[in-house]
Amino acid sequence: MIRLALLASLGVLAAGAHAASTAGADKVRTMDADKDGKVSATEHAASARKMFQMIDTDGDGAISPAEFDAAEARVRAAQARKDKDTGT
Repeated sequence: MIRLALLASLGVLAAGAHAASTAGADKVRTMDADKDGKVSATEHAASARKMFQMIDTDGDGAISPAEFDAAEARVRAAQARKDKDTGT
């Protein structure tokens, strides 16, 4: 579970200082299902379930070290593409 939280944080941290200033607002917009401007425990849990399902690529209900590694590689690749596109 700790590694899952670290993976979630990786996307925010990798975005850099400029993007970090809007990362909180972006996260709220992404997870705020009822659009009240804040994330409830229920909304957070739903987002965590979705992230778990994205990482659990074989759908067995458990995340293996290989699945964590693959997810981290996808995050790094996406960040590299974003950095390339924005010139950072």
